[in-house]
Amino acid sequence: MLKKESLLHKKQIFFYWVMKKIQFSALCLILIFSVTSCIKKVLTEESLSVKNKEISGFIFTAKADIYPHFIENPETEPEKLLQRGERVHLIIEVSHDWARVKAYDEKSKRQHAVGKTVIYIFKKDLIKGKKPEEMIDRYIETMFLKSPVK
Repeated sequence: MLKKESLLHKKQIFFYWVMKKIQFSALCLILIFSVTSCIKKVLTEESLSVKNKEISGFIFTAKADIYPHFIENPETEPEKLLQRGERVHLIIEVSHDWARVKAYDEKSKRQHAVGKTVIYIFKKDLIKGKKPEEMIDRYIETMFLKSPVK
């Protein structure tokens, strides 16, 4: 009789331990999801929408050859993204950690275009006191001439 009670007691302790582990894991998952949902994106959805609507009315012409500035591999020569004088449309995309500007051929429709990433701004690279929108505008003004869509 004593052996049965001892075995039953061990099973209860094991079951209790497993339940505590499950509760702890569930609590950790809830905490992770709540924290990650509060993380702000580089640009808010509203400002992203405004910026994309603003730049959609223009064709952008590359002032010079554009190479990827976000790839640092000294062993290979970077591939040219755009040639000087190439005309493109731009669109801005964001994540929690970055904002990027993609260029696609002026004759392509956005939904069918693959596009080339010409600007990456990482959250860690944001300049204090400057809004990400201002940094994106500065990059675009430096790299492109803009003219209204006809």
